[in-house]
Amino acid sequence: MAKLRNTKRQKTLVGVVYKPPKNSGVVEDGTKQEIRNACDKGPSIIIGDLNLHIDWANQISNNTREEELLACIQDSFLDQYIEDPTREQAILEWVLCNEKGITGNLVVQGPLG
Repeated sequence: MAKLRNTKRQKTLVGVVYKPPKNSGVVEDGTKQEIRNACDKGPSIIIGDLNLHIDWANQISNNTREEELLACIQDSFLDQYIEDPTREQAILEWVLCNEKGITGNLVVQGPLG
């Protein structure tokens, strides 16, 4: 995590997370705790690739672990700012923020390189 000052001169916590496509679920448990900790400290932006198949438009998932993580995101008042698919028809990447106006317009582009 890193702390930056936003345009309002407030400190904003920025974190980056990654979860490999196949893991034991330990990553989701640790990620939930880190999300709670970050959001308890004030404005936060969480960026990452968690390879989760969440239907962000309807705020649902068909997977219990993903539903638990989604509930944590909702409880932390985080909004997902990526609205377009990032891989095939799924939104696998995150740009989550718990304060309006910190992020600008986000555009999904092709991979680097």
